[in-house]
Amino acid sequence: MQLKKVMDAYLADTPDCLFIAYLDMASGLVLCSTGRKSISQEILDRLASVGSSLFLGQSLAEWGRLAGATDMDRAMIYNGGHLYYYLRMERFPDHALCFVCRRSTDTGMLRQQALVVRKQVAVAL
Repeated sequence: MQLKKVMDAYLADTPDCLFIAYLDMASGLVLCSTGRKSISQEILDRLASVGSSLFLGQSLAEWGRLAGATDMDRAMIYNGGHLYYYLRMERFPDHALCFVCRRSTDTGMLRQQALVVRKQVAVAL
């Protein structure tokens, strides 16, 4: 299944999810995205920048080291009325998925579904 089809299928089945992006954090680019409405290039760039700062910068890595974690592969951010869930790819550590959801989203369900999507995306790549 193609990457875009995997993302579209998840979005169709998850009403609280508004947008999904597949990020190349090393280059700061959104490689693929899908959403319920279009998002400006400025917002896409910001999503990629945040993902890059989280996973490739020192913030999450340092926090993980202090907390005793061995590998930090996900981050959840609440901002305004939205929840941003970043999930790093296993085979391509410079790549991540970013799920933009309503703030009321069931976070446990989001985490479980995102892991399934990550596996499907890995197969699609």
